[in-house]
Amino acid sequence: MAERTQTKSENLIASALREQFGDDAVVLTGLRFTDDRHGDVEADAIVFIPDQGVAIIEVKGGVVEYVNGDWLVRTKRGGRRCHPVKQARGAKHALRSFLERQPEWSGGRIRAEWFVAMPFTSVERDFGPEGRREQLIGSADLPSIRTQIEGVLANPEMPERRPTALEIHLASSLLHASADVRPGFGKSFLRRWGAWLGIMLLLLGGLGFRGIQHFTSRSTGVGVGVGCSPHYVPCVPLRADMDCTQIRHQERVVDKQDPYHLDADGDGLGCEVWPKP
Repeated sequence: MAERTQTKSENLIASALREQFGDDAVVLTGLRFTDDRHGDVEADAIVFIPDQGVAIIEVKGGVVEYVNGDWLVRTKRGGRRCHPVKQARGAKHALRSFLERQPEWSGGRIRAEWFVAMPFTSVERDFGPEGRREQLIGSADLPSIRTQIEGVLANPEMPERRPTALEIHLASSLLHASADVRPGFGKSFLRRWGAWLGIMLLLLGGLGFRGIQHFTSRSTGVGVGVGCSPHYVPCVPLRADMDCTQIRHQERVVDKQDPYHLDADGDGLGCEVWPKP
């Protein structure tokens, strides 16, 4: 994954998502995919919501406008054209493609939708034929971002099925084990072990196994498996030691215990900026 610091706008959206969804969802940021059709695409934020679906969010800072068929973003450095719908839609299809080509994944095509978040832009109407208002998150929408996302995913006309909590666990395990989510990457023992654990949990759930809560994180309500530390969300594998150069994505410290010392400033978030290995 390319190393970069999150922008102010991305931090605002990530904070709003984590605050409003809390323990009810898994929020990932800054994942990059390589897809045969869409090439290299990056998802600024992905929200996995059990029994509802997946939201893929493209974030644009500055002031965004739609003028004469073009998307324009204006910042202190000037203005430029942008293509947020294309980026968000590409990330959505790349995520699905990534999951569906994993041999461990048997969940088929799950319900997912893209969104464009513009925390410094007032959005009052559609941005052209592709930018439907319900999928645009403007500055005034930040306090109700969860309601907006869940409303879109609840659309009865969406044909894809809703992912279960265990399927979300398996999906997030595959994503983390694959680092920057490139085809053919990550044949490590960790990936195979974590993915097979997810499959085992899915089978147990399908057989009506009632003890599944023992594999469930109290902080997320999502099965995390015995291979993940219970002190972090998303999954941090249980090892003698881990640091941000190995993890390479932001973590949330869920119970004020930080055995790997990932949260340097004590704000509850670890690996906000990871150093070069």
